[in-house]
Amino acid sequence: MMNMYRTKKIILILILLILIIASCLIFYNIKYNYAKAVIISGLKDKVIAIEPELDYVSEDRIIFHCIDGLFVYDLKNKKIDKTIDLAHINSNYMNGSNYTQVLVSKDGNKVYIDNIGESLDNFIYEYNIKMNLLRKIKYKKINDKDRYIPNLKSEKILRIGLYSGCYGTIYNNIDVYLYMKNSELKNLQVLLHDKKNNKDTYYYIFEELR
Repeated sequence: MMNMYRTKKIILILILLILIIASCLIFYNIKYNYAKAVIISGLKDKVIAIEPELDYVSEDRIIFHCIDGLFVYDLKNKKIDKTIDLAHINSNYMNGSNYTQVLVSKDGNKVYIDNIGESLDNFIYEYNIKMNLLRKIKYKKINDKDRYIPNLKSEKILRIGLYSGCYGTIYNNIDVYLYMKNSELKNLQVLLHDKKNNKDTYYYIFEELR
């Protein structure tokens, strides 16, 4: 009789544990599972009307976004490292009464995605690059002292083509831009302008589409 009681007790405990684990998984999916990667191959014939916006630059990576998504580009290995499908979270507004603002922390490890305009949301998305984790959080103001602020484009660098409105500087003498010779996304390049030697170096961001 005692053994049967213990068996029932163990079964009830196991059921309770399973329910707790299931609840945690459901909670995790609701709160954190917003990230959806961009299918790069689907961008092959993509033509864009608004050039991508450069959000962050360091010696290791650049972060930029366009209507097709947010992209983390590994500057050392010359390849796309991570992506977020912004349309999937209704955050791909590039102009108009609603606008998607993308802000990056100074260390480049967190990205904040916020729709601003006529209909303000009471939340923002926070993307942790190291953990590759996107979560919806209660709205909070990101102060300038806490975020990376790109430089406005220098008129001296202008060439034929489309340039990002902002740039970042690495190694104290290299300005990093986004550059497109036309409106085809597959032709998007990283431009490294060596101010000291007046030398330009280009890398195609979506090399696999060429």
